[in-house]
Amino acid sequence: MSEKIILILDFGSQYTHLIKSILGKLGIDSIVEPADLKLGTFKRKLSNYDLKGIVLSGSAFSVNQNKIPFDKKWLSIGLPVLGICYGHQLLAQVFGGVVKRTNGEYGNETIACNTLIPLFSGIRRKSTAWMSHSDSVVKLPRDFSSIASTKDYKNAGIYNK
Repeated sequence: MSEKIILILDFGSQYTHLIKSILGKLGIDSIVEPADLKLGTFKRKLSNYDLKGIVLSGSAFSVNQNKIPFDKKWLSIGLPVLGICYGHQLLAQVFGGVVKRTNGEYGNETIACNTLIPLFSGIRRKSTAWMSHSDSVVKLPRDFSSIASTKDYKNAGIYNK
């Protein structure tokens, strides 16, 4: 029987292993692999896993500079994908959105969430989140909607069915 897991593709975030730890506390098994892991390599070498979703981590880099190799085939296999920080901005850019350098946000921010989205079920509509970014999604990709915002960042969370 295959082990059900979430794959975390690590773009170099200092929080990648914290993501793994929190998933573990929620009873969700996960593995961390480098962001440049090819889908074909995963299928050959890690085929004993039953992949249930993918997390794209953050990074100290900008999606507009220092392109980190990423196999876009991961986005066409029909699994849920959660992008955090750099991963969020990468998803927006890959699907045709626009990411630009802004004044950014650093520290605790009040974030308003669309609690009708399953990802945010059980979370208060207004919560405090740690923000640390200087790039922002300023134009959503087609068929995406904003599901979380701060006072300065209207697309803090985006969603595509």
